[in-house]
Amino acid sequence: MQQIITIFNIFILYGDNFLHNDHCYDELYYEIIRMHIVFDNLNSFATVMNKLFCTPMNHFFVLYDT
Repeated sequence: MQQIITIFNIFILYGDNFLHNDHCYDELYYEIIRMHIVFDNLNSFATVMNKLFCTPMNHFFVLYDT
């Protein structure tokens, strides 16, 4: 998942350097905005996972189970 986020960040930050023209860059932004539900779900998933694994008590349970 981290690799996907890194790829998106590269396209957003440096896309104008390797995309063919401004139209391609605009389409990239359009598609990201159009597919906002995917990014909203990814953010929700990351929030839940962060709460699940970053609390001290759950951290000890995960270590104890392994």
